[in-house]
Amino acid sequence: MYMLGFLIGCIFLADLSDRYGRSKLLLVSNICMVVIGVIASFSVNFWMLAIMRLLLGIFTAGARNAGFVYVCEIIKERSAAGMLHGVTYSIGGVAVTAIAHLFPHWRHFQLACALCYILYIPYYWIMEESPRWLLSQGRTEEALAYFKKSARINKVEFPENLHVYLEYQPKVEGNALSLFKTPNLRHKSLVVCTLWFSVSIVFFGMTFNAGNLAGNIFTNNYLLQASGILEFFGIWYIRLGRRLAISSAFLIACLVSAVIPIFATYGMQAGVITMSMVGKLFIETNFEMIYVVTAELYPTTARVTALGLGSSIARAGGALSPYLILSDDVWKSLPYVIFGVIALAAGLVATLLPETMNKELPDSLHQVETENLVNHVLCRVKQTTEKESEEEKTMETVAV
Repeated sequence: MYMLGFLIGCIFLADLSDRYGRSKLLLVSNICMVVIGVIASFSVNFWMLAIMRLLLGIFTAGARNAGFVYVCEIIKERSAAGMLHGVTYSIGGVAVTAIAHLFPHWRHFQLACALCYILYIPYYWIMEESPRWLLSQGRTEEALAYFKKSARINKVEFPENLHVYLEYQPKVEGNALSLFKTPNLRHKSLVVCTLWFSVSIVFFGMTFNAGNLAGNIFTNNYLLQASGILEFFGIWYIRLGRRLAISSAFLIACLVSAVIPIFATYGMQAGVITMSMVGKLFIETNFEMIYVVTAELYPTTARVTALGLGSSIARAGGALSPYLILSDDVWKSLPYVIFGVIALAAGLVATLLPETMNKELPDSLHQVETENLVNHVLCRVKQTTEKESEEEKTMETVAV
């Protein structure tokens, strides 16, 4: 139910973030998560708990996607921000495991997790609204006020003629269907959705499968969650190029999934757990890299909508992964074989991604489509020129 709620939240709350602002959605989502989480801990029957978990998933999706996009829009080092987002996610995973260890009863566990969201409510009064979003709404004066405050804090000179360069940007452009309305957007969206679906199946599959590993379930969870803290290495890994980094991370996860059954066959449980940690590290790093690429591919006016679409597809994969784990009744290592095949296919699909490293974030869907067309034409012209040059050299050689 939680995954279903996350899927719903990704679809419906993403559009609200693009229309009404990142900070407002963060505030509403965090307040709702506190209230609903507390109510869930006092559920009187299964269906009440299921509905509360559904609602929690909806607002968690709103908070996570809006928060991630906000960070990407205000920080220059987007790749570093994305990877550190993953590190904090893993730290949270360790904290949740510790809470589950300390409060084994589900009511106490649910209540403790719900109260944690109170820490995020004051953020609304601390953080400024995203200047990119303000510009996309035509609120230039508020964006200028943000830049002046930033210049004062960073002790740099504020360019007085900055307003000349702040052009009025178009408002929110449609909905998730708008991401498929033109050929280039459709191509990118299909590739991105495939990657989201695949990374989610493998990531949640490896996470949920911790209960099937030999040893103490809490110890295994601590180890798997702690392995994600090493994700900070992704800050350098993603600088290989977005396309290469994502594709290679999928292929490494595929390789790990192939090695684990071999260790399991020979009863090498330490090897199984170690490889599971390595696989989860790379696939979790990939999750964050796909977050970063999605934010870089799409414009300000549809960025959270695009992330919402990708995240909703990912939740479908996450909801499917527990059922794939049940295939271990047929063969203990079959889940890893399935995850390996999915990772291999996704690694090949990732090669179709356009490169976004060191490129400015687009501000409109029209800009994305036009830039892609221009780049495509320039590449074709360059290829044609090089081909003609080679033909001329060949003719000259033949003539001599």
